[in-house]
Amino acid sequence: MTAVGKDAVKLSYQQHVRRYLENSRAGCLQINYVRRHVCLRRTFRQFSTVLPSGNPESNCFFEGAPKPNDLHQKPNSSQRPPLASVLEGLHLQKRDGKQKATAVRKLASGKLQAEPFTFQIVEPADLSRTPTLAHDLDKVLFMKKQVPLRNSTTAEFNFDPWLKSISQPEHFNFDALPPYVIASQDTRLLQNARQNQCRYVSSTSSIGGLLAHIYQVISNRRPVDQGPFSEAFGNEPNAFTAQMRAPLSVVLRHNSGLYAIDAEKIDDANDETIMMKLGKSMEKMVTLLPEEFARYDLRNKTQLPQAKHEDEVFQYTRFENFMLRAQIDCHDPRLPRKTFDLKTRATLPVRMDHLNYLEHLDYRLERTKGLFLSYEREYYDMLRSAFLKYSFQVRIGGMDGLFVSYHNTSELFGFQYISLEEMDQHLFGNSHTGNQAFAMSLKALELILDVISTKHAGKDIRITSELPKLTDDQRLSLYVEPIDEHSDDNTAVTRMDFKCHSTVNGESKEKQFLALRSNGLDDWTVNYEIVELPRGNGRVIQKYKRIREGPSGENGQRNGSRRNAAFLNVIRSNAGLPPIKQGSFAEE
Repeated sequence: MTAVGKDAVKLSYQQHVRRYLENSRAGCLQINYVRRHVCLRRTFRQFSTVLPSGNPESNCFFEGAPKPNDLHQKPNSSQRPPLASVLEGLHLQKRDGKQKATAVRKLASGKLQAEPFTFQIVEPADLSRTPTLAHDLDKVLFMKKQVPLRNSTTAEFNFDPWLKSISQPEHFNFDALPPYVIASQDTRLLQNARQNQCRYVSSTSSIGGLLAHIYQVISNRRPVDQGPFSEAFGNEPNAFTAQMRAPLSVVLRHNSGLYAIDAEKIDDANDETIMMKLGKSMEKMVTLLPEEFARYDLRNKTQLPQAKHEDEVFQYTRFENFMLRAQIDCHDPRLPRKTFDLKTRATLPVRMDHLNYLEHLDYRLERTKGLFLSYEREYYDMLRSAFLKYSFQVRIGGMDGLFVSYHNTSELFGFQYISLEEMDQHLFGNSHTGNQAFAMSLKALELILDVISTKHAGKDIRITSELPKLTDDQRLSLYVEPIDEHSDDNTAVTRMDFKCHSTVNGESKEKQFLALRSNGLDDWTVNYEIVELPRGNGRVIQKYKRIREGPSGENGQRNGSRRNAAFLNVIRSNAGLPPIKQGSFAEE
């Protein structure tokens, strides 16, 4: 073995990297550094057995790797890149007390543009079976503001007083509602996908979270618009809530060449929150007259025939290589796009402490503006925590907007209609950017799923999406785990990173918020690459387990949010309400 070879064996890998940097050949291009050092690492492992005697520069070196004599050549220091740039693309992994380096593998790279973007309504919603609003609530559709159930000045009701008291879950017959069918079990959805040569199927609720994560990455965490709100919100956070940034999991289920995206949810019906339950029953409240709604009341079981469930109304639309299903809740022929979604919004302390919602029935919406006890607060929180997914859902269903009912689980306070254009203004600055963001997010998701489904062809795959904590890190981490029904072993999990940066009109917008003009003249391009860390990486597996077991993972979903009395009592104190002994914290 040559003297150079002996020295190489004694030095650590990091020392070799530093030594190579200090002695690398002049003019060596930075683009080759990662490849060279991976080869160098492999070479060091083979010095004792592969290096032929008498010929130190024989074929033991991989193509492009530095030769031993190169270690003694010192170039101009200005031509050497920093150590961090050389180590980019290498993942250091500690195993058995030793540092090992493993190369990150690039799986895909390229450029994305929002246009052309193809979509086609394959099966439109049957409006003859779609409900309409009852109790004269349809007039809210054309009033661009919150409309209280009761006039605070005159104490007169603007709508049917029957709406004030909300039927509680124990009194409502949820069995009369049609069961939710996940995408992988929806035969109509799968049939439409096959007939239109689509590769992926999903419902709006299952795909919305992934699209929201991707948008936050490609927009570089663009904040929401605080401009239209009162001065009281000037110091409030304008980023999306922790709930919107939290990790989420879906299962990509293989079905004879198709892949269905199913949100990974808890099967136990007892884990449904009060908001989820009331969201179902209150849809019937606003679309049925009192005598019709009474058929869903279990207390009338002996007096009235119980309601029988009717199938939900869906619209099926092809977007690129996706067949997507959108539930159509309601319609009004006077709206530009006819249909709209029904949403409910619980008050601030109820959302923060949903396991103990009965302690917060004294928190009521009494004013239009302000940080507490106001419609403005509920709207602002909804903007940060839900508007992004809502805007994507409305686009998928070709809908016009949302009809929102504000409540505290016991009492209904008022209503508001929010058009898609209004959401776009707050989220994206204009509807043109909103359309571009939706198209770009969906195209990026298709790329990601193509890589994953090709690598694990024919398998069911669990995908856990995680946004980095650093707000300027334009990366989405995806933990990919082939599902083995006979094993709970997590060692098969790998991590893929979707990295990107944008250019607008040829100008790099790296580390800048996305901003496009409403006239549609800006040329937005997303430059991306998808890389994979090696399988069996200890740090990846540990991080994945922490995500699965953390507050937003399996255990967190089952155990609910931990209570935080101090935070809740700040809210209650500002609202002029007495303190409570315990509370919870679910959103930032």
